[in-house]
Amino acid sequence: MPRLSRRAWNNVIIFAVGGMILIFQLMEYRQSESEELPQSNYYSLLPSEATILQLNLPQLRIERAGVDWKSEPQLEPNKLVQIIDAWMHIQLPVWNGSINGSSQATKVQIYIAGSREPIQLSLFQSEDRYVIRNWQGQILELDLDSYHTLFQ
Repeated sequence: MPRLSRRAWNNVIIFAVGGMILIFQLMEYRQSESEELPQSNYYSLLPSEATILQLNLPQLRIERAGVDWKSEPQLEPNKLVQIIDAWMHIQLPVWNGSINGSSQATKVQIYIAGSREPIQLSLFQSEDRYVIRNWQGQILELDLDSYHTLFQ
């Protein structure tokens, strides 16, 4: 078997690295392509890549303080992490009904990294039903468990 020269080994390494980069790019492309497909009729409240810096709810204000969270009124740290995680990952079904004209909209402001202006969400309540308008303007239905998870 003939020995490869130093120049030939360099070419082998260059092609191997180029092949690995191509494989990684294809894997990333396929993953991002599958994430963009909606999960049936369920949507999130925030962009998938959002990093919450501050969450202003009607009865609660949560703010990032370094790597931790602080709130007013003060809640235990584990509870704050649960609330933030719920806001970032919850998937809700589309509401196909109409919003009652007498329903009051409660504003929710969410400041995310990389944006100067907060994301404004509107929560509507009529009798025992809650709906919320997400960052894309879609009206989503909140069941009672989801409501309590998000709005402690």
